[in-house]
Amino acid sequence: MQLGFPILTVLTFLPVLGMIATAFIPKENVKIIRGITVGVTALMIVFAAVLWMNFDTHMAGINDPKSFQFMEKHD
Repeated sequence: MQLGFPILTVLTFLPVLGMIATAFIPKENVKIIRGITVGVTALMIVFAAVLWMNFDTHMAGINDPKSFQFMEKHD
């Protein structure tokens, strides 16, 4: 399945970007840190839900290269 968007890459690196963003905020700004954390978590849930909704349970096993779901191809 081709989603036309690198959703696996986003799901992998979005938490890292959130950690980097919170690393540069002073400890005293707890509301901003919590806001970033909630925002990143919400985005992760949305992207995971999109991935889950596009999952095809009727696909064959993993022995055929064409049967892998959600493969990202970078040309």
